[in-house]
Amino acid sequence: MTQITESKLLKMVEAVGRAPLDEDGWTRALQMISAGLGAAATQMEISDLRTGEVRLDCPMLIDETTQKLYEERIYQVNPRSEFAMRSRLGLCVDDSDMLYTPNAAEYFDWLRPLDLRYFQGAKILHSDGAVGFIASHFTEKHGLPDSEMKRAHKALIPHVVNAVAVGKILSQSALRTQAFNEILLERGGAIAFIDLRGNIVETSPKFDAVVRNAGLLATQGRKLVAARHADRAKVAALIASAIRTKSDLAPPFSVLLPRDGRQGIVLRAIPIRSRDSLLGVLSPAAMIAISDLDEPNSAKCDEVARLFGLTKREADVAGLLIEGYSVEQIASKLELSVYTTRQHLQGVFRKTGAQRQADVIRIVSNLP
Repeated sequence: MTQITESKLLKMVEAVGRAPLDEDGWTRALQMISAGLGAAATQMEISDLRTGEVRLDCPMLIDETTQKLYEERIYQVNPRSEFAMRSRLGLCVDDSDMLYTPNAAEYFDWLRPLDLRYFQGAKILHSDGAVGFIASHFTEKHGLPDSEMKRAHKALIPHVVNAVAVGKILSQSALRTQAFNEILLERGGAIAFIDLRGNIVETSPKFDAVVRNAGLLATQGRKLVAARHADRAKVAALIASAIRTKSDLAPPFSVLLPRDGRQGIVLRAIPIRSRDSLLGVLSPAAMIAISDLDEPNSAKCDEVARLFGLTKREADVAGLLIEGYSVEQIASKLELSVYTTRQHLQGVFRKTGAQRQADVIRIVSNLP
């Protein structure tokens, strides 16, 4: 019988506890569990039931074709996953609990070249349309897991369930740090997150305002679409490129939606999902950002004033400058002398590092 000491079990538990904090953490934890249990391999699989996407992490040597076949086909016919799906969260199962049918042949054909025959596993995640399993596999020569392996596995699974729950939260909110919220959501960034199906996951207040007021975008259910029929194909292509729904699609990562007689808005798509992370399957797939080319520059000037410590008068001068007014016109609008206006402009130059008026315009224009 295999001897699994408390010290060895503790090391497995510690590896599981650290796993959510590092993109490679789950691979290392699975290697530790496999070695500790004397298994040929220990694998984890996470599936988004809404999209059907599956992510497999199996540290044993397994080629890309074999892994892709599992994620795209074999997972759907895996009788062990199907059985675990019906089990309660954290319940440990093995071959003694199974009643295999002829339909399992395809799964065992996939396993055979890997020399994996027996297993013990558990459901470790089932919430918000996501499900996950862990399984340790044993060779034909090794035989069924013994009572000591089952004891260690049963002790370990609650820690895995907790770690996966933490990892799910971190994966879904990896971009939602306090600084990110403050800069992009609360300070007026017009952004939205979309999932792998192109559904909107979250939007900033400014994004909602642009969609509501610009007349160029709309939502259908949870999907972002162009309001005008003529623009719908390019908006759909932009979103599809970001979430990689078609491998042969040339990605237009920005598109212009013009307004009648004005410039319009620019839509940018930024892929953000880590496609190598086990729990990345549950995170937003892309970020959509909107720049309104017709928006007054006053909001940007407020940001420049905050960033560079401009006085109110300096900010007023900078704002009118980028609207195209001359120094004389700015002086007239602000009821200042030309000399005083030039003094304020010199303050703007000094604080922003600009050498000429065009530099100030460039600084403001480059703000998102």
